[in-house]
Amino acid sequence: MNTENTCGSKEELKTQRKFRRIAYADRCKIAVWLTEGIPRRDIAARLGVTPPTVYRELLRGISGAKDGDGRLIYDPDYSEAVALSNRQLSARKPRPIIGANSYVNKKGD
Repeated sequence: MNTENTCGSKEELKTQRKFRRIAYADRCKIAVWLTEGIPRRDIAARLGVTPPTVYRELLRGISGAKDGDGRLIYDPDYSEAVALSNRQLSARKPRPIIGANSYVNKKGD
């Protein structure tokens, strides 16, 4: 029986935090590391998030601008604006208040 952990080393699992949002400072680090040519998986490891989190962040941060070689540029400011907008749109909406005179609360009528 193989008792080895197939999800990664214990050190790797400890550094990955569940459900962590990417902060603006992290977005700036991502932009710098991308220009330095750091692989996306290494960026995820440095930030302590999963690789899909970094990939989603990169998709969010593409504003349509291109560099000299025609490649799309990751913009941390644009990504932050999109993330804030998405967070506000998905925020929990207030529930309607149902008073004593509402049809829903009348029983047996």
